Amino acid sequence: MLDHLSHGYYTFPIFPFVGFKDRGIRPIAVADVARVVRASVLEGVFSRRTLAVLGPEFLTLREAMHRVASVVGRQPFDVPHANVVPSSLRVVLEKCMVVPMISLAQVRMMAEGIAEPAPHVS
Repeated sequence: MLDHLSHGYYTFPIFPFVGFKDRGIRPIAVADVARVVRASVLEGVFSRRTLAVLGPEFLTLREAMHRVASVVGRQPFDVPHANVVPSSLRVVLEKCMVVPMISLAQVRMMAEGIAEPAPHVS
């Protein structure tokens, strides 16, 4: 997420939000995910379990966007859009950029929110 946001700020000064309601996210460090994967694969700690691997802090996507923007020294405009706008934009960007600013998976995650695990996940 950080990579896509920071590249996007240098490329395009507008950040299109999916939907008109600000969704929550729980960003997590790659090192934390790696520890969970290691424990699962090498030590069998989470055998036959589905885990929700979430970061410790709840943020709205807008808060995360502004936090990353301040670190990279940019001030992008955040504009809410109907789902069709970012979906259409990602089709174009996926075709013409090596590292697209937005992908189908990201559009879906932003539309659904990624702050709470599904009910059946421990």
